[in-house]
Amino acid sequence: MMKAQRPDPPQWLSTKCQRWGQRYEQRMSVNPGAPFSWPQHGRQKINRLLLPLLRQMTNDHCAFCDIFQMVAEIRETIEHFKPKSQYPREAFQWENLFLCCDKCQGAKQELFDPLLLKPDEVEYEFAHYFIFKFSSGELQPNPTASPLDQQRAVMTITLYGLNEGERPQARKRVFASYCQSANPDLSLFSYRFMFL
Repeated sequence: MMKAQRPDPPQWLSTKCQRWGQRYEQRMSVNPGAPFSWPQHGRQKINRLLLPLLRQMTNDHCAFCDIFQMVAEIRETIEHFKPKSQYPREAFQWENLFLCCDKCQGAKQELFDPLLLKPDEVEYEFAHYFIFKFSSGELQPNPTASPLDQQRAVMTITLYGLNEGERPQARKRVFASYCQSANPDLSLFSYRFMFL
């Protein structure tokens, strides 16, 4: 999870997000199973307008696992850091939205814990919370971090499934590819945190 610099929200979102959140909360109170849908701005669904801004914030990488070039087998989506089912008023808040791969979003689903790390937090730095184990390809909490910060790292690894399935092996493959590249451009690789 690389540190992300969040740009200012678009003016139209700042103006309308509170109203949209209140409407969504009202719909949820009437029908808790009501499906979520993105409102429109200027005849376009706002998720289509937000994706380019969120891509810019993470340099086209998933905000949580840092995979690059989300394509057919790994689809990009917008993650609600605080789940919209539990925090409907925050469903359209700029600070709650992140570019995310469907694997991270599928692992987290509608879960949330206040310990969860946010890549755009001012004090967030990968090396403070995590270490990368080159031998296994896994992320682990930094043993020099405070117990609370280690808990936050574990919670983030767990909720986003960062060590699940093929992910550790994929990191090892990317690392090998990077090492074999002549003049590698780090921004074009997944899992940039391995090289910090």
